[in-house]
Amino acid sequence: MEHFSIRPFKDEDIDFAYKLDTIEQWNHTRNDIKRMFNYEPNGCFIAEISGRRVGHVFSISYGRLGWIGLLIANAEYRRRGIGALLMKKAMDCLLSRKVKTTKLEAVPKVANLYRKLGFVDEFDSLRLIRTGGKIITMSSHCVKPLKNREITQLAEFDAEYFGANRIKVLSELYQDNPQLCFVSHDGSKVAGYVMCYEAESGYRIGSLVCNPENPHCT
Repeated sequence: MEHFSIRPFKDEDIDFAYKLDTIEQWNHTRNDIKRMFNYEPNGCFIAEISGRRVGHVFSISYGRLGWIGLLIANAEYRRRGIGALLMKKAMDCLLSRKVKTTKLEAVPKVANLYRKLGFVDEFDSLRLIRTGGKIITMSSHCVKPLKNREITQLAEFDAEYFGANRIKVLSELYQDNPQLCFVSHDGSKVAGYVMCYEAESGYRIGSLVCNPENPHCT
């Protein structure tokens, strides 16, 4: 008889998670997986069947707001409730951290799993891609390279739009890709910023946040 179990994610599971991510074509690098694990190691879990790794999920808490991501079950073991078990483990973990609201991003084919667990649709999200071609030139007089000493102020600005302070994520993204992070100021205040990082194929843009009332950054 097969035995299902959920255990904490460990450093030695990073290659396994990277392999699953590659199969799903989610375009994360191994370093992405490692960085997301480092955000909150105690919020990441592995599913096993009779000692064989078959899935994983990552979660992170930002005070009263929680986020769940990187939920993947090995295709060979799907439709056995593995995804639901991993989700419940992540949700319980966030509840233990006094999280009041949990969010996630979902693709249509698995959205019903989340709805069955009590999640409701908040809004639709588009995923865009741009390949090659000429870069559109725009005025960049107010956009400067982000500096490490500005991260705290940037995180406070970001929290106004995200709904919670996620400095631990923004700091890690910056440390990995300082040359791909930029900020705009309106006087002494942050007016907008963007962080980019290398993906398995190409680059990802985001987080990207701008003050809609600032004409130079919209």
